[in-house]
Amino acid sequence: MYKSKIMFPFDLQHFNDDPGDGGGEKTGTEKELSTDENTVELTQEQIQRMIDNALKAKEEKAKEIEGMSEDEIRQRDLDIREAEILQRELKAEAIIKLQKQELPTGLAELLTYSDEKACDASIVTVAKVFKAELKKAVAEATKGKEALHKPPLDDEEDLGSGTSFVSIIKENQSKR
Repeated sequence: MYKSKIMFPFDLQHFNDDPGDGGGEKTGTEKELSTDENTVELTQEQIQRMIDNALKAKEEKAKEIEGMSEDEIRQRDLDIREAEILQRELKAEAIIKLQKQELPTGLAELLTYSDEKACDASIVTVAKVFKAELKKAVAEATKGKEALHKPPLDDEEDLGSGTSFVSIIKENQSKR
């Protein structure tokens, strides 16, 4: 007896090119494919524009490479790859730094990755702006609501009897 080695049997009639009894009507799967929400319909003009843009980019690259020797072309390609690798590394480091500062990692999309100093400077700037905007949003959200306990504005908050919180801590430390 012959045992089939095919684990999943195929419905060969399903793959038949001849619609046979369909009479030109779409099958259920064809209807599903044509009504899929993720499909994008492009006009011939849009497709042609995309092709023209791709060809134009290729022509520009060819003009740039035209006067170069093979070594210069290799060096140029290496420089491009190194720049891409540097950007990926800086982005990974920036995400780690943002996580350490408890900032959203989505802010990494706003940073500059030209070099390490520029990246660090942009992290500082984005962090300052984000924290300031967060503070404004929190103030706006709690506007009109009186807080149960307001934190002290400085270290020398008066506790009512003329003594400050810091002075009490210093006294307790000196007694030990």
